[in-house]
Amino acid sequence: MNQEEIKLYVEQVFSGNVVPENYTNRDHCNECAEHDATLRSYTPKSIGLEQLGNPGWDPICFVLPMAFKYYFPALVRLALDSEGANGYLDQFLFHVTYQGEDSRFFTHFSQAERDATLQVLLYIESKMGDLVHEWKLENELKEAIGLWSRLVSYT
Repeated sequence: MNQEEIKLYVEQVFSGNVVPENYTNRDHCNECAEHDATLRSYTPKSIGLEQLGNPGWDPICFVLPMAFKYYFPALVRLALDSEGANGYLDQFLFHVTYQGEDSRFFTHFSQAERDATLQVLLYIESKMGDLVHEWKLENELKEAIGLWSRLVSYT
């Protein structure tokens, strides 16, 4: 698959995820409320690096599991569109490995969604190796592929 095909594949696999009622625990604190408001203002097709590209202020770090699945195609799009010094690849790898197999997100992924995630990671490995090397993300990518390989094999 090429980059556009893998993005479309992910969009199709995750297309059954509806707009979540709550994106974050918005009543928790002002930061959660602000991140919730940001996410409510964008769709997976319209959200971009301006909203998600700051690792110190990334709303995805605060999302509830169904919001993570809803926005997952956007995270993939941003990661695959990364180039040079700009992009979301490092944050994407953080999000897909955070808390490993104990993550509250992964238990909500269907088998097809787990497989699609692994396919994205394998695409990154095979087609974006120069960028992975430039950003020194080899270990993070290896960890992500190992994790999702195990998750795909879960029934």
